[in-house]
Amino acid sequence: KQDQDKFTSFSKKIDLNIPITRNIDIPESNFETHKIRIEEKKLELSLINDKSKGEVISATRYSTFTSCPMKYNLIYNYKLRDLIGQSNSFNAKSKFNYPEEYSRNELTTHLLDDQMNLTEFSIVKGKLIHQVLRKNINRNSVPGFIESRLQNIIANEIYKRLKDDITDDLIQFYESNEFRYLNSFPNHRNEFEVYLKEQDYYLFGILDKLIIDKDKIIIVDYKSNNIKENEIISNAEKYIPQLKFYAYIISRFFPDKKPIECRIIFIKHPEKPFIFPYNKTSDREINADIKLMVSAIRSNNYSLNLSNCNDCIFTDDHSRCVKISSELN
Repeated sequence: KQDQDKFTSFSKKIDLNIPITRNIDIPESNFETHKIRIEEKKLELSLINDKSKGEVISATRYSTFTSCPMKYNLIYNYKLRDLIGQSNSFNAKSKFNYPEEYSRNELTTHLLDDQMNLTEFSIVKGKLIHQVLRKNINRNSVPGFIESRLQNIIANEIYKRLKDDITDDLIQFYESNEFRYLNSFPNHRNEFEVYLKEQDYYLFGILDKLIIDKDKIIIVDYKSNNIKENEIISNAEKYIPQLKFYAYIISRFFPDKKPIECRIIFIKHPEKPFIFPYNKTSDREINADIKLMVSAIRSNNYSLNLSNCNDCIFTDDHSRCVKISSELN
């Protein structure tokens, strides 16, 4: 209660009776029902056209589609990759607990291409390397940063081999000429998200690094693949569609038509970046591919690209596409 210019608290015993209704009388329904008799029946046999629009096409989806439209269909429409992942023992009994900051969703720039073939350690390594580079962790802080993050995601103990492997690769990159070159540009963005509306659909990507220089634009993509030096070109070629997709989006935001340079950097071999230009021919090709992709999705028409079966998770023991294998059986 209020006592002059302030409130005071006090206790008081009161009796309170709460009535309880145990039986409820339900009144009879007053609604009348009538049977409706349809004398004429009209059948609509015309084709129902799909009016879908507003699809979000990510770099990952685009890369998968250009690899093989049928593979795209199996992954995104039938969700077979998720089913395969659930059947793998390392997914069922994972040693790792990923905090939210490590989880990049289905729109991630990392290719979905056969991540099933990677060991769990490789996936962890890739996530941590990208996080270090995104946060611009300085060289001297890398070992402590990696150790603290591994403590958070490894359930039992720190795997020294994994910690040393990640740290050694990052230190090698930090000490490379390529790292010094990329950091010589003051105007840059790490983990840069871009969105573009085209016609009635959207394009989306996450660039590892975007550099805007007065003379050109540089798109950088880091790869943590554990490859040999003589495998750089063959591995980099798998990621070319991904970076061209980024360049296609970025080019729409710069009407002055600055030259665009794409650089794929394998952290194991930082002094051997895979570099290629994005030109008008590439732009026309990407534009046509995107339109083809949207048309295929909306018409549910997915062709096969048998030339990529060797590296596909949807092949049988004879390296045949499961689509063909099922038809033969």
